[in-house]
Amino acid sequence: MSTDLGVAGLLSNFRWRAVALLLGFSCSLMAAAAIPAFGQEGWPREPILLVAPSSVDEEARHFIRLLARALTRRLGMAVLVDYAADAGTGSSVEPKLAANDHTFVIAGLDQLLEGSIVAAPLAGQATSRLLDELEPVLMIADVPYMICVNLPASVGPPTGRAMVGFIEDRPGAVFYGSRGHGTGGYLAGQLFQKYTGTSINHRQYRGDGLALRALLTGEVQFIFSPASQVAQYIPPGKVRPAAVTSWKRTRPLYGVPTTEEQGIPGFEISNWVGLFAYKGTPKPIIQSLTQAATDSLHSAELSVIWESTGSAVPEMTGQRFAGFVRREISRWQSILRNSAER
Repeated sequence: MSTDLGVAGLLSNFRWRAVALLLGFSCSLMAAAAIPAFGQEGWPREPILLVAPSSVDEEARHFIRLLARALTRRLGMAVLVDYAADAGTGSSVEPKLAANDHTFVIAGLDQLLEGSIVAAPLAGQATSRLLDELEPVLMIADVPYMICVNLPASVGPPTGRAMVGFIEDRPGAVFYGSRGHGTGGYLAGQLFQKYTGTSINHRQYRGDGLALRALLTGEVQFIFSPASQVAQYIPPGKVRPAAVTSWKRTRPLYGVPTTEEQGIPGFEISNWVGLFAYKGTPKPIIQSLTQAATDSLHSAELSVIWESTGSAVPEMTGQRFAGFVRREISRWQSILRNSAER
């Protein structure tokens, strides 16, 4: 994945596409026409563009679409979403574009270290330029991962001890699958190895669906997937859940124990996604957008949908969200460096 594209080039590439996208929002705008201007006087003056990397997974895209629709109604102005090969998560931002007050960026766990670990994961040189260019606004969603396994019936219930025993009995012969280096599924596998003291091989697939298929056919024995992406396969018995990677059990799979309950304390990871502004965006505009997004997320319509996926409505904005992102960057840099040394 290229990380050399400048934001100026990206904006010039997709600005014309935004015009076409506006046509699809005509109905929304008619419904929103009666809504007064929100926040700072005169803002928004034009359609708002949410730019997301093309690597954002389908679950995150679902959250983004719903939030954009809710913001359109609340702000009385079209909120458009466009997916670019690089949305500013690893490219340089020109100062004049950094102050653009109608363009914002969506990024999450998959993009946290993008552009560095993809290029040189084994060198132990994972870095992140995310906060060099962007200012965290708020977390949009936070969905825990699920450890899913395909183990022989003789292993018994997939407790932490049983999974570790299975791996140790088959050195070099156990695999987990993901969409590739730097994605949440890959990072979760690295974290699992850290907290269990095990070593398992990684296989990369061209999408979460193919990784799931590999689990079902026995090509891999483990996958680490956002809970909402595998929930439909669990009741029919197609996927065997071992644990949810959060500190408490989650809907819609309340019957699945947590990693701590399964004997792997400290192993927590979630498929989070957040909203970022370019540095230099006026503070009153960030505050207005934060308020509109927070109100939208807490609306009856969205909060029910969020909870059905296992994500409570996040209560993380501004400096609190920025602190979380910094801790995530430090955490994953350390884990990836350690994995490179194994």
